Amino acid sequence: MEKNFKSKDLILFIPARSGSTRIKNKNLQKIGKRSLIQNKIKVCLETNLGPVIVSTNSKKIAKVAKRSGAIIPYLRPKIISNSNSPMISAVIHLIKFYSKKKIKLPKYIGVFPSTNPFVKKKSIINSFNRIKKNDQFNSIVTIHKSNDDPFMLIAKNKKRILFNIFNYKNLNYSKFERSQDRPTFFKMSSSIQITKTKYFYKFFNKDLTKLREAAFDIKSCISYEISKKEAYDINTPFDLFLLKYLKSRKKITEMALNR
Repeated sequence: MEKNFKSKDLILFIPARSGSTRIKNKNLQKIGKRSLIQNKIKVCLETNLGPVIVSTNSKKIAKVAKRSGAIIPYLRPKIISNSNSPMISAVIHLIKFYSKKKIKLPKYIGVFPSTNPFVKKKSIINSFNRIKKNDQFNSIVTIHKSNDDPFMLIAKNKKRILFNIFNYKNLNYSKFERSQDRPTFFKMSSSIQITKTKYFYKFFNKDLTKLREAAFDIKSCISYEISKKEAYDINTPFDLFLLKYLKSRKKITEMALNR
């Protein structure tokens, strides 16, 4: 394991805690022949970019992950494994673990949630190559085209729609009555987040239970565009149901997810 660290520039980090309140055993849910965690480990290993490490608080997930070829250096502490625990706490816990062992980590750590099941090996490799070529930045994240409209919102208290709340370069909702005239909007996806390891050291001595920062540097970040399919994220029972439904009807899966 340590030898792999010395010869690689990236750790492929897969967070996989148990205890999801919306989908029971979410990371172990099967889509076809493999579970979500098995699928993510397989894709990450195929990139051959570096060691694949799974951070989990579950012995069952750890067993499945290890059998699939991932490194399980520990069971994540309960205190940073609840629904309120930010992703960055798990990443810093990993860094602290290896720091105590005096093992030097690669230059980059990438976070690859198992709940984005369609991420391609090519996208991971391309994202990593892009951040390496743009060394002045600390992070890279994936984005995708979105149909969401940032120019309007509904005020919950008054229950009415408020228009022209947001302005960008003198553009607002009124300027785009026709949808075809609107600019292309993008939305961030959690599918791929790669950051320089040194960035996390600024939080090294913070209380991990109180951190609320993102697991990447929002002030020094570039992007890599992926398809809506690769950005598909399983957060709710309906997300999982839809994925399994489409998977069972292969002919319409590509059409539905690539819209």
